[in-house]
Amino acid sequence: MNFEQTLAKTSRSLSDDDDAAVHLHEGGLDGPVADQRDVSASIETRWFYIIPIVAIFLAYTLTLYVAHDRHLGQAILGGLANTIPVVLLGSAAWWLIVHKLSGRSVWWQIMGHFCLAAAFSLLALWLLFILLGMVNNLSPVHFVVTPFPAPANAWQLLENVTTYAGIAICLHADVAAGYGPFARNRARTSAAS
Repeated sequence: MNFEQTLAKTSRSLSDDDDAAVHLHEGGLDGPVADQRDVSASIETRWFYIIPIVAIFLAYTLTLYVAHDRHLGQAILGGLANTIPVVLLGSAAWWLIVHKLSGRSVWWQIMGHFCLAAAFSLLALWLLFILLGMVNNLSPVHFVVTPFPAPANAWQLLENVTTYAGIAICLHADVAAGYGPFARNRARTSAAS
């Protein structure tokens, strides 16, 4: 018996266009209690997304302030330039993982994560070059894009792959636990049909 056949026989197997990877575990809760849980889960979910973004921004800002001996204003702009690609591309990766990878076969997920990690890493690096050019010239229109030296590019790409892996791990943990906006939305859609 192969892995996919084993998954098909579990209680979380796919049936009728229902995505088993994103089931909401109600645990027998009725209306008002379930609604109260949805409200508290949505508040927890917001913090689940906001705290890492703030932590990434503060880490980049502090690193640039200390390691590169920049003024605080320059460090904050550099922190934003480093954080924006992670947030934009991380959101896109999050959506693609939920809607295109979750619930698929293991091989499909492996290939999908491999391609998404490569795309995330390269696009984040390119976007970082553009944003740093804008920040360094203090202009959104007239700026010069200057790539990093080769060793710095390699380090940045490794950092981006690691960031993608963190996003994917958090997403799969969030979906497996039955939380997150995609899990709740799909559970409501399934219950309504």
